[in-house]
Amino acid sequence: MIKEIDLRNYKFCRTNKECTKDLKEISERISKQLANRHSLYVQGINNLTGSTKNIFFKKAAQKKGSFINQAFYYLHLTKNILGFSKNDFPEFVSDCEPRVTKSGSTIIQLHQHIRGIPVFQMIRTVTFGANGKIRNIKGNNINIGPITETKPTLSVKDSLRIVIRFFSIQNNKNVNAEDSVYKQLEDFSLDVSHFKPKIVSSFNMPSKPTILDGGALDSPIKANLAYFYQVPSIRLCWKFSVTIPSLFCQYLFFVSTDSISTGEVLYCKKTSNDVEARGAVYTHNPRETPRRLVDFPKDWVESNYTLGNLTSAFLGTGNTTFEGIMKNDILTFNPSDSTGDDQKILNIFYFCNYMHNFFLHLGFDEKAGNFQRDNFTDISNGEGDEVIARAHPGKIPSLANMWTPPDGESPLMNMGMHDTSSRHTALDSDIVFHEYVHGVTNRLVGGRFDDEALTEPQSAAQGEGWSDYFALTIQNYDKDTEKVVIGDWVTGNPKGRRMYNYDEGFPDNFGKLGSGRYDGRSLHAIGEIWCATLMQMNRNIGKALGSTKKGHEMGWQLVVDGLKLSTTNPSFLDSRDYMLEALDEFEFVNLITSNEYRLILRAVWEAFAKFGMGPNAHSSGARLHSVGPDFELPMGLQL
Repeated sequence: MIKEIDLRNYKFCRTNKECTKDLKEISERISKQLANRHSLYVQGINNLTGSTKNIFFKKAAQKKGSFINQAFYYLHLTKNILGFSKNDFPEFVSDCEPRVTKSGSTIIQLHQHIRGIPVFQMIRTVTFGANGKIRNIKGNNINIGPITETKPTLSVKDSLRIVIRFFSIQNNKNVNAEDSVYKQLEDFSLDVSHFKPKIVSSFNMPSKPTILDGGALDSPIKANLAYFYQVPSIRLCWKFSVTIPSLFCQYLFFVSTDSISTGEVLYCKKTSNDVEARGAVYTHNPRETPRRLVDFPKDWVESNYTLGNLTSAFLGTGNTTFEGIMKNDILTFNPSDSTGDDQKILNIFYFCNYMHNFFLHLGFDEKAGNFQRDNFTDISNGEGDEVIARAHPGKIPSLANMWTPPDGESPLMNMGMHDTSSRHTALDSDIVFHEYVHGVTNRLVGGRFDDEALTEPQSAAQGEGWSDYFALTIQNYDKDTEKVVIGDWVTGNPKGRRMYNYDEGFPDNFGKLGSGRYDGRSLHAIGEIWCATLMQMNRNIGKALGSTKKGHEMGWQLVVDGLKLSTTNPSFLDSRDYMLEALDEFEFVNLITSNEYRLILRAVWEAFAKFGMGPNAHSSGARLHSVGPDFELPMGLQL
């Protein structure tokens, strides 16, 4: 995606035999001076910085005070060995809390600063044994004389613009990539053309810690001033930590803001860890798609098992997972039995991870309460809730289900075998997608902590309708022939699990609510009307924009943004209005043109009017009584 950049001169060497001899003599002299209390020796010198790698204490006196205070004491005690002169006052800042090993050793991390500004990767680690006595000082630091560059010549906003340019340079024809460091970057398809840096918060400190709005990058961006040791010079920079949740990756940038060369990108490195993995899965079901090896996106897998930050998949109620095998440095999940228990575990794992990524692109992110054990941004509340997906080897009472607690608690998905066909729901995207969407809508409607937001009849029925809608339209995105039945493979019935096909001939409408099969005894039946309406909306938008795929993309975004705008327990008409509100916002912020807005607006209203939800339709809240349909378009849209 982005090739790493590191403009440090690793061939430069600050050390020589004289330097090594001098440090050895200094350490011996200090050791003699402290003979009554300490005995120490040095081991190795860092060629780039010229500082001692390790100082070992063979004998150390027991000191009083906190370990942090002791660490500072020993650091200043040995500053000459570390490369500082007797007149220097090296500046270090400790971590707030010491680390303690299982054996009882205590570790203090001391980060080098210069005039309150941190120095990149210059850290001294001070270790104390279980007996409380100092053991060693190891790590790295730099001392290259007086520092005069302390104020940035480039603002944090302007520096961020340079960073953002990295993500869009291949799409910017006005830039001569041959004459800049940007030529090192590969294409990255992210629209940042309208990005305008905005400071969310900043702090009046020497390092100027700042939080900026991430805009198209989906996540806040952290920045601060830092010194970058380019070797042999030290450069004042803006340091940026950029997170892209939709791509499960983080990058660290240093942009120079000194008199040497303002605005130069000195460093770009991906800081998130990846596991290359792939799995032999059914992307729809065993009838529609043959099993094939699919590359798993970064960060789906955190070990050799079907366990990850987004989903952990198990067999039944126990802790049995499926283990992959390393082949050519790629973790490969390839069950020997194409319909056996291992395949069920792997397929439910694949489907759930796929759905996480799909909805993340539509805005079901950490702020909205998505399902992740660890969040990629600084939003710590709501962590610890990856999907627990269980593929039961046999039948379960309700065939398939998903329970979704408030944000911060893991949802639980259960998939079982069908009663008559003996086919397993974990192998069918219709069923897994349907259940996953229940988790999404339960988190979005009413907010991520309201687990009672879809309890009224129309509201709960919409939950079923949304689930069928996404399960089908996600598959239809790449299909030439529209899929209009759900659950046909797993049931072995071409008609699927619903009364009617979700095609343009769907016979019922909003006015039927409260009577017949829509009297409330079956929420799935009521949800069919909602799903049929939304699928018609996608078709209409696709025709209006001249692209079936655009119809799906716009329909999905309207639905998701409508869910976010929704209050608790919306009626069909409420949810219609929330989607229309979302559409108005798209035009207001120029995500669509005025002409596109008019085309989409009419397409949406035509779908709702067809199913009795025109502007004059009404109902008594989200209940099933006092329902009145309207099949007309709003006055301004009538021909």
